[in-house]
Amino acid sequence: PHNFNADSRAAMYKWFVKHLDAQGPLITDPEDYAEVSGLGDLRVFPERILPEEAASAQRVIDDWIENSRRQFLEALPGDQEEYERFRTDFRRALALNLSVSAPEAGSLEYSVEAQDTRGDIIYTVEKIGAADRAGWVELESASRDIEPSRVALAVYPDKLGSLLNSDGTSDFPWLKPLLDRKYHVYHIRGYASGRLSVSLEEWDSYSWSDAYNRSNLTNGILDIVTAIRSIREAYPDTPLTLIGLDDRWLAAACAAALDGHTDRVVLDMNGTDPGYWRELHQIFPVHGFQRIGGLKTVFLLLAESDLLVFNPAESYDLSWLRERIAELGLSGSLNLLEKDRKFNPNHLR
Repeated sequence: PHNFNADSRAAMYKWFVKHLDAQGPLITDPEDYAEVSGLGDLRVFPERILPEEAASAQRVIDDWIENSRRQFLEALPGDQEEYERFRTDFRRALALNLSVSAPEAGSLEYSVEAQDTRGDIIYTVEKIGAADRAGWVELESASRDIEPSRVALAVYPDKLGSLLNSDGTSDFPWLKPLLDRKYHVYHIRGYASGRLSVSLEEWDSYSWSDAYNRSNLTNGILDIVTAIRSIREAYPDTPLTLIGLDDRWLAAACAAALDGHTDRVVLDMNGTDPGYWRELHQIFPVHGFQRIGGLKTVFLLLAESDLLVFNPAESYDLSWLRERIAELGLSGSLNLLEKDRKFNPNHLR
């Protein structure tokens, strides 16, 4: 168990001397070392009186935030070669931050649960899962009886309605135009849609829940990454569009950034300003996200895809991303529709 006994301190002192170049003394024989009489003796300042030059707690936090900001700015790529390194390093950092990794190639398994024809639309429900992971991801899809020329994965909460009703109608005006353009349209259910969730009471019952467990949010991101990989296996040469709507837009963006295999990403920012840290924390409560660059990192990882971003708060400025894409000469494009409030498939090229 955790303690401050001499044998525990002996190991700690040895580690500090070796790795931090600390100055002894080492404890060579814990049996001969006097035990600390009270925990107060272990304090750097036993009387709890800080020296006058000591930084306040707020100053330490402010310095940490500033140092993180400076380190991120120094890491921003200035050319295509630096961008490749940035993409490798920060995709790894994002995966670690979210505790999410893509399934191994060939590890996915499929199961068709239901299929029927609704009007002139084929409706399918299938489950996908990775052999090395617990749990399954459920996908529903709508398609016409033709070979699709494009594929779309829609990520949105169940509260918005059904992808396709039993009579062949849809709660979404954009579905039929996409089908008319020969899209095969998928919608992911489960953690990504809110159909599955861990209750707050259950979450609080976990030991060190924030440190060792994925939240409903990060479980949803993992499921979206899995869905992207499965669709890519089914349609390896067909352009893939990821559509993130309502309060699932940032989860969808993170999944696309982690995967790196989407041709186009459509994001409804839902009227938010994630550049303001308090609002970002409300919509995306992931510790350390800002430390790795936050949404700027996510957008830069998507910069080789075609990005269609609409419905941001008026206070959110994306001009820096447009300038960065142009400066790096990346193949992607950014179409920012600040006034549009709903997804319109006519904006897709």
